[in-house]
Amino acid sequence: MLPARSLPFLPESRSFRIAACAAVALAAAARIGLRIHFTDFRAPELWEFGEIARNLVQTGTFTYRSNGVPSAFMPPAYPLYIAFLYQIFGVGQVAHMVLAGALLFFELAVPFLVGYLAAGIWDRTTGFVAFLLALFWPQFLVMSGRLTNVPIYTSLLLLACVLVLSNSIPLRRRALFGGFLLGAFGLFRFEACAFLVPFGFVLLRHNGAASSQRRGAGWRHRLGILSVFLGAFITPLLPWIARNYAVFGQVVLSTSGGYNLRRGHHARATGTAREHYAAENTLTESTAGGTPVPGAEAMARVVERTPGDVLRVDRFFRDEALRFIAANPAKEASLVVRKLFFFLVADFTHPMSRVFPIWGASLAALVVGLVCWLRNGIRDPRQQFLWLVFTTQACLAVVFFVVPRYRMGVEFVPLVFFAAALAPLVRHWSADSTSQQKEARVRPRLSH
Repeated sequence: MLPARSLPFLPESRSFRIAACAAVALAAAARIGLRIHFTDFRAPELWEFGEIARNLVQTGTFTYRSNGVPSAFMPPAYPLYIAFLYQIFGVGQVAHMVLAGALLFFELAVPFLVGYLAAGIWDRTTGFVAFLLALFWPQFLVMSGRLTNVPIYTSLLLLACVLVLSNSIPLRRRALFGGFLLGAFGLFRFEACAFLVPFGFVLLRHNGAASSQRRGAGWRHRLGILSVFLGAFITPLLPWIARNYAVFGQVVLSTSGGYNLRRGHHARATGTAREHYAAENTLTESTAGGTPVPGAEAMARVVERTPGDVLRVDRFFRDEALRFIAANPAKEASLVVRKLFFFLVADFTHPMSRVFPIWGASLAALVVGLVCWLRNGIRDPRQQFLWLVFTTQACLAVVFFVVPRYRMGVEFVPLVFFAAALAPLVRHWSADSTSQQKEARVRPRLSH
């Protein structure tokens, strides 16, 4: 049974704990069912991660379609983990099933972390509501449709948020733990650097509140906290940066940024990675119908003989994207509106995102959660921090393009505010139910 003391979002009532255990079991079964239904373990879709992992096992080189030349096209952690499984179990069904088991652990960790986050900001009831919602939230359930790394980096980002907001941990340790976890997140998603803004904001706000109570504490102390945070952030990334410096002769985080920027900025760009409406409502994210990227075919024919060639290809796409942005302000304004709509509401060009229970629940949580925040918590720096995290991801989508997993990774933000809006109703219902139970116990006594 789930221990109430170690889970601050779990009610003390035994019946609630039993219900929570049953809910977790049901949620796990649902995720396992989705994985079995939508995944072919003999040859699952692993995108670039799988190809890099195979290259690592077969050639010992971290490369993606670069003629054996080292590249830094994708974040390293997930392909390294897949390659590790391939080394142990071979490239095949067993390795993919072990991978699925590890992903299931992170998929189930997400609701627990959501509960922790909500309970830490609000109270136990809000945490419990958020936990139950997250167990069966459509955006979180569809993580189990494919063998993606979304549950891993979502868990890392969530845990970083939980720790950096934990008042029971000294501020310096919060900066240390939060920075390290955000750096680990960066090994799965290169845009981790953008999240330095909301994390730095909340650390400064908390530090400012503490400093105002102590004479002599000021900017020196704030800079010390930020230094700890930044140092912890860069630590997990150092091996990757050092490897890239040895390969490319300069500090390089990624060799895919130019292509991804161009993918979102060209004459036929739609704001998403796709061009046409999907034919079916399925969880299968086929690459068919993807918007053609100008120059992609020509660059694919470039024979990359050295790491310098890899950098030149990346630079070509980046320069072409920037030229298009400067020359087409009207098109760019239209793309901003489209991208925001696709991110905030739904990407109706995607076969999974356009399913109403998925986007409808997310939109409801966003609207209700925003209203709840504006009415009750707009001055709370912890709540401001969460919306900054959400806004950071939205801005990244506007800069590049929108795919459902970008919203999925920060879906926990509107969800916890939605839970905060529902919590008073749950408390009222619980109080009425308890009162009726007490009255029912008293009546037989009075009849005697």
